[in-house]
Amino acid sequence: RLYLLTLVLGVGGSFQYGIHISVITFPAEYIQRFVNHTWMQRYNAPLSDSNIQLIWSFILAVLSVGGWIGAMHSGRIPVVYGRKKALLLNNVVAVVAALLMVFSRMAKSISMIFLGRLLYGYNIGMSR
Repeated sequence: RLYLLTLVLGVGGSFQYGIHISVITFPAEYIQRFVNHTWMQRYNAPLSDSNIQLIWSFILAVLSVGGWIGAMHSGRIPVVYGRKKALLLNNVVAVVAALLMVFSRMAKSISMIFLGRLLYGYNIGMSR
């Protein structure tokens, strides 16, 4: 049983990382249009192509920042809360990240995308 749990957790962390690296590049054009449209609605001015690329780069990079933060906490949190509670807490982080990403369009919020990606990164870092 322990070997199966170890295998599932090992594959699960790597799977999350792979999914979030590859899946986010597919809708890149759509997300960039969303960023520009949201910016126009909020500030009544369109973004330049270079600014759209800058925001897009931050959206991509924030996953790695979250992963780094999660990796820094991955040794301490299980010691404080125990392994089972740490895994459950990590799953709550993933669910919150998913909800932020899903509702970012409805809320017309670029910040929710950033925060969702940061939390996904944290989840991935904690899983490793």
